[in-house]
Amino acid sequence: MSSHVRRRVLMVEDSEAYVALVKMQLADAGGGEVLVCHAATLAGAREAVARDRPDVVLLDLVLPDADGLDALDAVRAAAPGLPVVVLTGWARDDVALRAVKTGAQDVLVKGDTSGPALLRALRHAVERKHSEQRLTTLAMSDALTGLPNRALLLERMHLALDRMAAGDGRRVGLLFLDLDRFKLINDSLGHQAGDAFLVGVASRLHAAARPGDTVARFGGDEFAVLCEGVADPAELDRLAGRISAALGKPLDVAGTDVFPSGSIGMALATGKDDSPERLLREADAAMYRVKRRSSAPATGR
Repeated sequence: MSSHVRRRVLMVEDSEAYVALVKMQLADAGGGEVLVCHAATLAGAREAVARDRPDVVLLDLVLPDADGLDALDAVRAAAPGLPVVVLTGWARDDVALRAVKTGAQDVLVKGDTSGPALLRALRHAVERKHSEQRLTTLAMSDALTGLPNRALLLERMHLALDRMAAGDGRRVGLLFLDLDRFKLINDSLGHQAGDAFLVGVASRLHAAARPGDTVARFGGDEFAVLCEGVADPAELDRLAGRISAALGKPLDVAGTDVFPSGSIGMALATGKDDSPERLLREADAAMYRVKRRSSAPATGR
């Protein structure tokens, strides 16, 4: 936390006297840097997360409706992006270690923490959480195009298939795209032009996709589009048509008009034995069938 920005701290603690003490300690240490909101129960904490939008949670592990690390799990489930600092009366290393492994940013012992130390712990918790999120974003994004990468695509495919299994019968579809002549573009115009070409293609794919679809760079000149809520295969056909039309327009790369094109394979979850790996295999195989047909020599009588 910065002294120039006022942050909201959600304190989840059932002792009104201890809440008043912590508020006084933080006020003395940081002036107006923090605003403490309070919930006495886990249920109240869930409501406060949605209502008050805190920047960090200060959590007691013993609550009227939750106890121990179950309280930490429940708070993190209710607010997965929020940093949590545990403030507990249990001065035990094993509890602190388990809390950190469960996802707490820090663990402080009641009675052993001064106002400045508490304020510093809250600041560091927010900074560490932001650093974790930045690293996760970098790990899950393609550095060139900014699209989700293969790892994030697979994660979202797992979630999409889980939602489909518990949903209304609408299905999960996958489009797999392999660009044509990318090596020729790289060799003739240079790698910088090749990178610009891929960025341009990524932008067109994103514009052609439906709202809520995940457009990912799978690797090299391969892209994928994950689609949820597919009513029938015709939806994937229409999306593939929009992508082909978007790619067919000239793209200015290093002062040269390049006409992107690619082979698109499709796969649709069946509701039985579905997995990200199976969908990828089927879409990849379908893409290669399309590529073989388009490269086959024409025959005539």
